[in-house]
Amino acid sequence: MDQFALAPSVERYIKRNGIEYLREKITLTELEPRENAARYFMAALRDDFKLPVRREPEKKQQAKRPTPPFLEAPPALTEEERTARMEMMRELRQTIAACRS
Repeated sequence: MDQFALAPSVERYIKRNGIEYLREKITLTELEPRENAARYFMAALRDDFKLPVRREPEKKQQAKRPTPPFLEAPPALTEEERTARMEMMRELRQTIAACRS
């Protein structure tokens, strides 16, 4: 507060609103660099400028999609089962190839 001289009008604001009111307006004045800090300070006192309020935007709720059912991995095949299935596939391919020709 050393950089602000207490003019009689400022002293009236202190008597009327208290020292915390004055500190709030000084904080407002110091928030940003100003071309004329004294003019802004006096306007803040006169017009009762308030500290900016930060508001977080509401998060949009996404439409819930139904989750697909979880597909389990097929059980591991034994070597015999695997060989038998491969033989069945080979026979199926041969049958399809014979039908096409």
